[in-house]
Amino acid sequence: MKRFFSVSFIMLALCLFSIITVTPVALANDSKEQNRNFVTRQGDKLMLNGKEFRFSGSNNYYFHYRSNKMIDDVMDNGSKMGLKVMRCWGFIDGTGEGKTSEPKIEMQPRIGEYAESGFERLDYAIKKANEKGIKLVIVLVNNWDDFGGMNAYVKWTKGPNRHDGFYTNETIKSAYKAYVNHMLNRVNTYTGVKYMDDPTIMTWELTNEARCESDPSGKTLFNWTKEMSEYVKSVDAKHLVALGEEGFIKDPKSTILEYNGSKGLDWSQVIALPTIDYGTVHLYPDYWGDPWKDGVKAGCAWLKAHADLAKTANKPVVFEEYGILKTSVTNRDYAYETWNNLAYELGYSGSMFWLLTGIDDLKPDADGLYPDNDSLRIVYNKKENAASVKIFEENAKLMNGEKVTRTPHIYITAPSKNERTKDLALVEVKVIPYGKEISNVLLSTQKNKNIIMKANAGNYRYDLDVSKEENGKMPISAVVQFKDGTSATTSDIINIRNKQGKLVSEKVFDFNKGLDGWDQNGIYQAEIKDVKYTKEVGNGSLQLDVKFPGVSDWEELRIALKGIDLTPYAGCKYDIYIPKEGLPAHAQLRPYVVVTPGWVKCGVDQNNAYIGQLPTVTFNGKEYVKLQVTNMFNGQSKDKNELDIDLVANMFKYEGPIYFDNIELLKEVD
Repeated sequence: MKRFFSVSFIMLALCLFSIITVTPVALANDSKEQNRNFVTRQGDKLMLNGKEFRFSGSNNYYFHYRSNKMIDDVMDNGSKMGLKVMRCWGFIDGTGEGKTSEPKIEMQPRIGEYAESGFERLDYAIKKANEKGIKLVIVLVNNWDDFGGMNAYVKWTKGPNRHDGFYTNETIKSAYKAYVNHMLNRVNTYTGVKYMDDPTIMTWELTNEARCESDPSGKTLFNWTKEMSEYVKSVDAKHLVALGEEGFIKDPKSTILEYNGSKGLDWSQVIALPTIDYGTVHLYPDYWGDPWKDGVKAGCAWLKAHADLAKTANKPVVFEEYGILKTSVTNRDYAYETWNNLAYELGYSGSMFWLLTGIDDLKPDADGLYPDNDSLRIVYNKKENAASVKIFEENAKLMNGEKVTRTPHIYITAPSKNERTKDLALVEVKVIPYGKEISNVLLSTQKNKNIIMKANAGNYRYDLDVSKEENGKMPISAVVQFKDGTSATTSDIINIRNKQGKLVSEKVFDFNKGLDGWDQNGIYQAEIKDVKYTKEVGNGSLQLDVKFPGVSDWEELRIALKGIDLTPYAGCKYDIYIPKEGLPAHAQLRPYVVVTPGWVKCGVDQNNAYIGQLPTVTFNGKEYVKLQVTNMFNGQSKDKNELDIDLVANMFKYEGPIYFDNIELLKEVD
C-alpha cells in the first residue's frame, strides 16, 4: 500500500525555526561508544573504529526504485570486488520520472509529501549493504533533472523560473530541510533502525554535482552549503556530511571552465567549512571539452590540484565519480589504472568509479543486463569489462591495506579504435611497469612484425603508414620486453578511413505537415515554455518558446527524435532560426548533437557562432538570423535509436521563439 506523509508549510516554518534555535554540531564527537562502526573524520583522514578508513567504491542510482534481485546483484558483485562504499540516490522529486513508472515508485511526489514506495526500496538497499559490509553515501537532491532534482523544487514553488533559485528561495530551502529531516528521522522497515542511528550510512551528501553558474563568485553556493550542512549536523551529529561537488576550482587566471570559477563553486572555500567533512572530485574528460582532450594527463593534473588544496584545508578528499566513455578516443583502462594509482599515492581516502550495474528484471538489454545508457557501465561478470574489473579489484586491495603483487600492463593509447585514421597512423604505446626495467617495445601488424618503437618521455611511438590499406579495421599488437626476460602484450585495432565518401541527404524532416515525432527533451539553466508546429518560418518548422536568462556560458535546451535506427547514418544537418530584432551581436550559440543510448556527444564547440556573424533571412516580411549546422556522428551511430539536437546559449539573454527546420540525416556513399 502506498503511504503519504503530508507536511504543511506551518511544519516547514517550524522546521526552519528549529534550525535557528539548535546549535550546529560540527563533527561527531570522539566518544568510542557514539562512534562505534560509524565512519568519522580525524584531520585529513577518514576513520573507522580507531583505524584509517580508505576504500574503493562505486556508484549506482537505481537502488531506490528497482527490485531486490537487482539490488542484491550489484551489492553481491561489489562485495566480491572488494568495494567498501557505494554511492546512491536518496531522492525522487516529482511524479514525472519515467524511469520509475513501472511499477510506480515515488519519494516526494509533491512538495512536502513523502511516499512510502521509494523509501521502502532505500530501506532494503541499506539492509543489504549492511549484510555485505558496504557503507553507503546517500545523496539528497540532484543538480540535474534526472529524478526531479532542483528544478522540481523551483517548479513546485512557482518561484524564480530557473535552476539557481533553488539556493536562495526561502520556501525552497525550508522544503529541502523538511525532506532532509524526514530522511534522517526515518525508521528502516527492515532493520528497525533510524537512519540517523545507522552506521551503514557513511555520508549524507547534500547534492549531486552542485553548480550555480549565475554567481561565479561562489558566494551563493557557499552560503547554501554552510546553511544546509549546519542543519544536517544539528539533526544528525553521527554521520559525515559532504556537498557532492564535482570539484570546480576558482582561479580567475585560468581559461579552463572547471578551474576558473565560472561554475559558481570555489572548492577550497567549501571544504574549509567545519560542517563539511571531506571534499569530492568528479572527472569526465569526454564531457569537458577541448582542454581535456588528453584525458589521462588532464585528469592527473586535476587529481593533483585537489590533493594539494585538501592538504592545505586538512580535509580528506574522495575521488567520487570518474569515467571514460566506451566510445571515447581515450583508452579507458589505461585511464582508470593511472588515475587510481595516482589517487592512492596522493592519499585520497577513496576512489569510486561510475558505474557498477548488473542484471535487469524489468527492461533488460539483449544480455539480460541493465542497459548501458551512458556508455560508462561496468558489469562484474561481463567479458568486455574484465580488465576494468581487475583494475578496481587491485585498487580495492591497496585501499584496504592488503598486500598486492602487481604485474606490468601495456596499453595501446593511440590511435583509438573509436577514431578514423588515414594515410599515417601515429601509434602510441604506454607501459605501467611496476618497477621493472624496459628493454624494448615492439609493434606488429599482419604485414610487419616486431617493429621497434621509439621511446619519447615515457611513451613509445611509431608512425605507421596505412595509406595503401583498404577502409576497415586493421589489427595491431604490441609487446613490452623487460630486462629480466619477462614480457607483457596487448592488442587493438586501427579504424582506417582512407577514402571519404560523399555525404548525401537520406532522410529529411522539413516540418511541412507537423512535428514528425520531434519534441523538446530537456533543459539546463533555461526554460521551454511551449513547443509547437508553426508556419511562421519556411514551409513549416518546430517552434520552441524559450527563455535564456543570459547569466552563464551554458544555458541549454534540447529537442529529440526517439525510436529511429541511426545505424545507417553518418551525421545530420539542420537549420536554426531566431527573430533578429533586438538580438545582442556579442552573444554566442553553441549547437551540438547527441546519439543515444550511451549519450555520445558529437560536434561540441565545432559549430559555435556569434549572433552578429550570422546571415539574415526573411520570412513573411520578418527578419531572422540563421545558423546552419552539420554534425558528424564519427562512426558512433551504430545501434543508437535517439537523436538529440542541443542548443547551448553563451551569455545570451533572450525570451521568445526559436525555430528548428530542415533536419537532414546524412549518409556516406562512395
